[in-house]
Amino acid sequence: VQICDFEKDRALEAHINSIYPEGGGGGQTYESYELFAYYYLHHCELPKAQKALFVYCGDEGFYEKIQPMHVKKYFGEDLDAEVDSYKTFEDLGRKFDVYNLRVEYSDKAKDAEIRKQWQKAIGPQRVLRLEDPRRIVDCVLGLTALAANEYQQFQDRLAKRQTTDQVDQVVKTLHPLLPG
Repeated sequence: VQICDFEKDRALEAHINSIYPEGGGGGQTYESYELFAYYYLHHCELPKAQKALFVYCGDEGFYEKIQPMHVKKYFGEDLDAEVDSYKTFEDLGRKFDVYNLRVEYSDKAKDAEIRKQWQKAIGPQRVLRLEDPRRIVDCVLGLTALAANEYQQFQDRLAKRQTTDQVDQVVKTLHPLLPG
C-alpha cells in the first residue's frame, strides 16, 4: 500500500517518482483493492472537491472482507470485526466517482468471475475493459474529461499525440460512458 497526499506540479512529480514496484504479487486472482477503498473512505477529506475521480487499474478481484489485522498493519487502526468490502465500495461510491479499468485476466473463466465481482461492487457501467495497459493514462484523462464535460476537446488532443489505433483503443474503453 503506497499512499501520498494530493499534490500538483513538482510536488506531484516527487510523489510519482517515489512509487516503486513491490513485486511478489499476482496469480491468485485477488489483490487488496478493498484496503484502498477503506483507506480513502475513512482517511481522505476533499473539502473543496464536488466529487473526485477514483480509478482502479488491474486484472484481479478483491477480497470480500476487510481484515482487522490488515487495517491495523497498514493504517494503525483497530477494528473489532471484519468489514464487508461491498459495503465499503458502495460508501466509497458516494464520496468518489469510482471506476475500474480492467485488463483481462489470463484465465478467461476467472476473468468473467472477477468482472462480475467488480460490477456488483461499483456498478456494471463503471467496469471498463482495457485492451492495452499502455492506454491507462489516456483513459484516466478521458474519464476526467468526461467528468468536466470536455470529452471532445480531450479526443482532439488525443488524436494529435497518439496513433489512430491508440485513439480507437481509448474510445472503445470509454464507449459505454459516452453520450449517445
